[in-house]
Amino acid sequence: MRRSKYLIALLVLMMAILPVAQAQEGVMSRSEMIGTVISAYDNLKAAGTYSFDGTQTEYQEIASGLGMRRASSHRESERTIEGKVQLGVDGAADAVEVSIVQADETYNNAEVRSLIDFSMELDLIQADGGLFIKVNSVGGDISDTRLAAMSEADRDAANAAFPTPWVNVLQTPEQMAGYLAYLDSNHTDSTFFGSLNLESLLNLGSVPVLTPEMVVTIEQIASVNEGELVFIMTLDPAQVAATLGFSELFDARTMAGDVDAMLTEIFAGMTITQEVTILTQDDGTFLPSNIHTMLNINVSFSPDATNTENQSNPLALELIMKTESAINYSDIGRSVTITAPEIAAE
Repeated sequence: MRRSKYLIALLVLMMAILPVAQAQEGVMSRSEMIGTVISAYDNLKAAGTYSFDGTQTEYQEIASGLGMRRASSHRESERTIEGKVQLGVDGAADAVEVSIVQADETYNNAEVRSLIDFSMELDLIQADGGLFIKVNSVGGDISDTRLAAMSEADRDAANAAFPTPWVNVLQTPEQMAGYLAYLDSNHTDSTFFGSLNLESLLNLGSVPVLTPEMVVTIEQIASVNEGELVFIMTLDPAQVAATLGFSELFDARTMAGDVDAMLTEIFAGMTITQEVTILTQDDGTFLPSNIHTMLNINVSFSPDATNTENQSNPLALELIMKTESAINYSDIGRSVTITAPEIAAE
């Protein structure tokens, strides 16, 4: 099922950058509503700085085989985030600081959960050309099981690593991989560290993106707060991916199936709904306050997509995913300072 994790990385990134809108019922036309949302996002970008916080929950199920040979892998995760962003004159992030608390549960087959849980607290800073990470704590069954299998001296050394110092993983990724190596089954490779999608984590609070082509439907709903505009939209997954350029994230050499066919079938089985709350400023301009996104996927891949159409027993592969996120924006345009942390000598 290795092919599936690359598709899921795409979907996690999509959750991080998607936009949403709201307007007052009966007041605006479709183009006016979309224009209001786009204007709010443009104003957020023009402000240059902002803070954010939010939550994200996710359920994934990947199943293969039929009947008695059917096997499934399930993952449930919860994530809380907070951070701040400095944008350059081109609107791209010059510096990002994010704190993340994440908890995951993984189990095989719904009937026999064989539950494994894992938790992590970490800080990320992207600044001055570096990408810095500090892991404050790890916990859960994976950590406990690995520690229990180690000698007392090795266990003490592994525990003493946390909180880790700041590490620039663009320069010395092996240093952070070493702190987390005890979580890998052989304690020596960097499998666990390699599984951390740092780009996705940094993008959780990024400036949202919206084009008219991405919007399938948009409606305005009533708001109880004065000065708020609330819109609910459904988005076209294929247009979202095309606009954000996700094709660049895929390396066909790492995927066993037909990448284009699998993406086509994923988009056909995907729905994206967003609700955005926009605040009207005293000068009549707009800024985003909250973006609530729900992404659902339910797809059974065809033998053509899995490249097994000519086999006597083509692979049956299914993907179910339900992701919900809520991001709040604050301190827009206020002074924010993000600097690269000092790196301690080893």
